[in-house]
Amino acid sequence: YIDPVAGADTNDGLSEAKPVKTVAAAYAALEGADTGRVVFLSTLTLTALTNFPSCSIPVTLTSKTGAEGIAAKENIYFRGPTTLENMTFTSNAANSYTLMSAGGHKFTIGKNVTTVKAGSYYFCLTGGSNYGNCTGVDLTVLSGTWQNIYSAAHGTRTVDGDAKVTLDGITVVGVVSGGRQSVITGDLTIYVENSNIATIYACASQTTGRIDGDVTVTLGQGAQVTNYTIESNSMSAVKGI
Repeated sequence: YIDPVAGADTNDGLSEAKPVKTVAAAYAALEGADTGRVVFLSTLTLTALTNFPSCSIPVTLTSKTGAEGIAAKENIYFRGPTTLENMTFTSNAANSYTLMSAGGHKFTIGKNVTTVKAGSYYFCLTGGSNYGNCTGVDLTVLSGTWQNIYSAAHGTRTVDGDAKVTLDGITVVGVVSGGRQSVITGDLTIYVENSNIATIYACASQTTGRIDGDVTVTLGQGAQVTNYTIESNSMSAVKGI
């Protein structure tokens, strides 16, 4: 249990009555476990770029009522296999995107995640990372409203392998794409069901990006997509679709 407002890192965090205060202490309490679960009892407010602790075990972040969660003004980077569920995420950035990055780890936005646009935009999701390359992407998003979802990254990074993105029951007000300026050396697979997507780019959205493998986009039951682009002169090329 973590209470960023009233917790204390001298607590063991193993009960609601004795929550830790910081994310670092919460992850440290998971040492030696096969899986981890961290329950937020209040909202964590972040004003600077934040790297979550490196972790090799699957960790689920959730909250007591669903109203608690994370409010961030800068990007958030996760460094291990992570599931987020039953939480509220608020983007406080005034004039720029706030990224939530999976860093190439298996990453799931589970059920009952609420996203709030307190600044100019909703959160953007990236399967890769803006600050390093990765060997693959496995991104699943099952709730929330998002600004953009980049299979790879927002910046000039490489996914040295395949990228798989599954979207079900969500809204994207901007674009879903292979990435912005990034490279995917393998295949890109995007599956959409029961979701409202403004635009899908079956490529990277700028010419500096590249997808070397095949691209498969599947629109399942209840998928509503307003605009769809395979490629254009202003975007990256794909080898097969």
